[in-house]
Amino acid sequence: MTSSVLSACAFDCPDSCGLVATVEGGRLLDLRGREDHPYTRGFLCPKGSRWVRDLAAPDRLTVPLWRDGAGFRPLSWEEALDRLVRGVESALAHSGHLGVLWATGSGNLLLGNGILDRFPEALGGCTRVRGSLCGGEGGAALKESYALRAHLPPETVLASRRILLWGRNVAVTNPHFVPLLVEARRRGALVGSLDVRTTPTGRFAHRTWTVRPGSDGALARYLARRAFEARGFPDAPGEGGETFLAALRSLGEPEARGATGMGGEDLEDLARFVLDEGPLSLWAGWAVQRSLQGGETLRCLDALVFLLGSQGVPGGGLGFSADDEAAFPADLGRLPGTRPRWIPRPAPGPALLEADPPVEAALFLRANPLSQAQDAGALGRFLETCPFSACFDWRLSVTARACRLVLPVSPFPEQPGDFVLSYWHDLLQRTNPLVPSPVPSERELLLRLGARLGLPDPFTEAFGEMERRILATPGLEPLGEGIWRFPHPREHQGPFRFPHLTEAVPVPEGPPGLPWRLVTPHRFGSVNGNDLAQARPRTGRLAAWVGPAALASRGWKEGDEVVLSARGARLEALLALDPVLPEGVVVVESGVEGLNALIPPALTDRGNNRLSDAWVQVERG
Repeated sequence: MTSSVLSACAFDCPDSCGLVATVEGGRLLDLRGREDHPYTRGFLCPKGSRWVRDLAAPDRLTVPLWRDGAGFRPLSWEEALDRLVRGVESALAHSGHLGVLWATGSGNLLLGNGILDRFPEALGGCTRVRGSLCGGEGGAALKESYALRAHLPPETVLASRRILLWGRNVAVTNPHFVPLLVEARRRGALVGSLDVRTTPTGRFAHRTWTVRPGSDGALARYLARRAFEARGFPDAPGEGGETFLAALRSLGEPEARGATGMGGEDLEDLARFVLDEGPLSLWAGWAVQRSLQGGETLRCLDALVFLLGSQGVPGGGLGFSADDEAAFPADLGRLPGTRPRWIPRPAPGPALLEADPPVEAALFLRANPLSQAQDAGALGRFLETCPFSACFDWRLSVTARACRLVLPVSPFPEQPGDFVLSYWHDLLQRTNPLVPSPVPSERELLLRLGARLGLPDPFTEAFGEMERRILATPGLEPLGEGIWRFPHPREHQGPFRFPHLTEAVPVPEGPPGLPWRLVTPHRFGSVNGNDLAQARPRTGRLAAWVGPAALASRGWKEGDEVVLSARGARLEALLALDPVLPEGVVVVESGVEGLNALIPPALTDRGNNRLSDAWVQVERG
């Protein structure tokens, strides 16, 4: 007998699709989008629909694995738990609670993940990771513009006259945003796309512009200067405007052209697009802020929208990301009296190699840092010498393959009921297990580990309290079974605060011997730089896109074998042609095993990732 189960997608994706599962005899027969979902409206992307295959795939992990000199061999659950307990107890005995690494990531966005952080808290704090692999730099920076920043709903575009997608390839990263853009076009809005390469979104837009990677900050400042020269200050309260504008005086058209690589006609066309009839809504992508001055770049874009008079008006504003943890009671993830040691999530390897006391037991949950973190080679060297390491995962990821113990856990479609809050639209959704899981959830496995370590249950009461407090949120609006509209702030509060700038943004050059700027855009079908097919053997060769000038000047041709190298790491690929890429730029899609070993560990000013600031050598293979 078949039945239906309602849930929501918890992938690290802004769209947070509503799900309807058809189940029979504990098997998932079909998974489709939920028709009554106010935003996704029945559409489900391939990442979601593939669970019908992946939950029953032969390469899914269902038994614990132990890696020794001969490779992986299966263990019983009893033996696996014994080894896990011994590894943690040994680290605690030698190095105290700081000898245990608790490394989490965004393998899913279930709000209850925050409660699982009570486990390292119960041990004393442990060594923990913080900082963002994704949009943390931009999100933190944009909070500085107002005393309280309003959420910009994606439906804003329906009232926009001009829509600028700045480094945001929505056709790949926001597919549910595209129907809103289609409707906005039908209502007369013009859509522009600005990026560093050819994208499907560019083919959809009315206008497209290409800029040199790393020049977003200079271009944002130039356009803000043009906006002020054309319109002056808007009739809205602001602070620090004169100081901000003084920092832009040396950045005229010649400097902007030199920084961006744009021709004069293209630069002027972009300026006219921005300055013409508003309101303008500007939607910034994540790569824009993954650089040394990425936060300031987004704040300059914010200032541009303010100077155009498009902040806080229907159809106007800067859209980037919403707070997807706003519904979670943060105090439920903490216990009193703990003293964790923090290392950077974007680049944990160097910190782990230098840690004192040393980390002797590394636990990875919902995380694949050997694929996602910067300077992945350093993390690999740490794992080679760490006495014990364990990865909790549902597939054999790159990080899992480097650990001693791999513990299969249920992926989010099988996990106990929880909640997901989108970081794009304003919907809070309840998740439910679609089918029974053949393996424990993270929560269940940690309870077993805690019991063997003599810890009291830190989870059960906290999960009940989380649900009670989330559902008691003032202003929470029920929209359907398991769907609520979450009360994000609707209006900016306080005056607009201009960013403090001291000089024009420099366009950095690569270090000696590394003349190529490496761009690592999102791969369709991957999640946060994490290729979902990573556990399967790679078919075909990687593509490294370069521009026509790079081919012509070196006598290369499409299909030639090349090697990308930096920091002692190498990556083989086949040349492909992107006609808009300038000399000295190479593009390889993210999620590729070994790619992030090429990227240095340097962080942004706020401690987040700098994947957009990588330089490599490219040579014929």
